[in-house]
Amino acid sequence: MSLSGKTIVVTGAFGSLGKAVVQAAMLAGARVAAVDQSSEPPSLGVLQGARLYPLADIGSSASATSIVDRIASDLGGIHGAASTSAAGSPLNNSPTSFCSCYPTRRRP
Repeated sequence: MSLSGKTIVVTGAFGSLGKAVVQAAMLAGARVAAVDQSSEPPSLGVLQGARLYPLADIGSSASATSIVDRIASDLGGIHGAASTSAAGSPLNNSPTSFCSCYPTRRRP
């Protein structure tokens, strides 16, 4: 599948699973916004070429909305998202979800 010209957001991007998703999306041609709560990745490695958004708190609605707006502005919209982060997901029973902010950010 080609993601050429598409912007994909990956949360939890600095972890093992997140890095694999970032790499797969970039190999498919996507521009990738790599979002994580950490201050920086342990090493760039496969994240080289992705737009990094460190220190991103996606566990609160206001913070998640802010980062989604910033990514959409920086990269010209958002076409899809992959959540590899436990923060703000059903895994920790949080009522807030990063992806719940996404539908209001229409594709260009």
